[in-house]
Amino acid sequence: MRILCGTDFSEVSTAAMQVAADLARRFGDSIVLVHSVAPLWAVTPVAGSLDVSAADATLRKAAAGQLAVQAQRLRDEGLEVDARVADGPADATLVEVAREVSARLIVLGTHGRRGPARWFLGSTAERVLDAADRPVLVVPGGPRALEPWARKERPLRAWVGLDRSVASQAAIDGVRALRQAGPCDVTFLHVYWPPEEYTRFGLEGPRNLLAGDPELNDLLERDLHARIPELAGEGTVSLRLRPSWGNLGESIASCFGDDVDLVVVGTHQRTGWSRVVHGSVAHATLRAARQPVLCVPLSARTVRAEPLPKLGHVLVTTDFSPGGNAAIPFAYSLARGGGQVELCHVHERELPNPVYAYARDDVKLSREQRAVLEERLRGLIPAGAASAGVDTRVVVIDGGKPAEGIHHAAERLGVDAICIASHGRSGTRRALLGSVAEEVLRLGHAPVFVVRKAPE
Repeated sequence: MRILCGTDFSEVSTAAMQVAADLARRFGDSIVLVHSVAPLWAVTPVAGSLDVSAADATLRKAAAGQLAVQAQRLRDEGLEVDARVADGPADATLVEVAREVSARLIVLGTHGRRGPARWFLGSTAERVLDAADRPVLVVPGGPRALEPWARKERPLRAWVGLDRSVASQAAIDGVRALRQAGPCDVTFLHVYWPPEEYTRFGLEGPRNLLAGDPELNDLLERDLHARIPELAGEGTVSLRLRPSWGNLGESIASCFGDDVDLVVVGTHQRTGWSRVVHGSVAHATLRAARQPVLCVPLSARTVRAEPLPKLGHVLVTTDFSPGGNAAIPFAYSLARGGGQVELCHVHERELPNPVYAYARDDVKLSREQRAVLEERLRGLIPAGAASAGVDTRVVVIDGGKPAEGIHHAAERLGVDAICIASHGRSGTRRALLGSVAEEVLRLGHAPVFVVRKAPE
């Protein structure tokens, strides 16, 4: 295969070319070295007073000469190189040529502009990242971090951004390819904002907002480990968590020391208002990291047949009404054959705001009240549940609105599915009372099975 490397003959481009050479050596690929020449009429207001065609030809000839020198330097290292001078803006040219030659990835340097320079001149690396349909490796100036791996002196030390988004799965595809080429020690990094996670899990009581909370860390590790697949190849695999309050990119970059050779992130390639609302982790990481950053777009994600989902851990909730109890048998049917059902009831009461900052012990259920509710739940376990191989845990959720309590419990318990009955309200009754089932559907991430109330 081919690795495309863009160059503007600067020092950062030379650093990128060296990294491209290291990768080509390790993968056994050839290099396509590209320099783009933008027409003078597009870049200077005085082009109308010049012989543009002659000036463009002079620029192309000079560029071809410099490019030939760089290409020969790589050939002297034993690499196969195709050198091209292309017309047009650098970002569009690199993306187009990469598609034309079916490049494995695009490699380019970054000048690391900050402040007004970035606002007015932009970043070629970021524009390429936004438009590319394949991985983009952005290299800052500095030592050749990938050279020891390319020379088979030690494993590559790669850190991979991990969260619950599909973009993370694209990053995992990127590190899979690296491990196929050679030993690679992978550290998955999850940077999170504590209040957001406290709220998602519904964790109550005063919490430390500046450091990792042990209960929260346990929940995050459980969920994130489940998202890390088996990675073929040699090398270690580990997970690290880091709470963050400041700039996301700086928080991520602060985790990387001299023991990191490469950072791998997935990207949604959001544009316009979507980027304003959600931001871009990939862009933030590019701006802050001192290491090469491999950005893998969703469009480059390998399509694989998904395994059959497991629905052995099911949460079912009831308000003890006949209609609310209707979902319980269906939950046990989903979990039969070795599963577990979390049989839940939400005891509604007002919670402090935010729940992770205050405690209201004076309004909590007493031990006796909780025991009564738990016994009522046990009385609803279907006959034959144990013989069908289903374990039951009764859970009383003390406080909050039903839908929020169900959502938070599902997140804390890490269930595979939620089963809930719908009272079938319509018209004015729905407008006044709402629908718990609809709210759970809106809030949750797990599949939700809604059981309609049987006609009377």
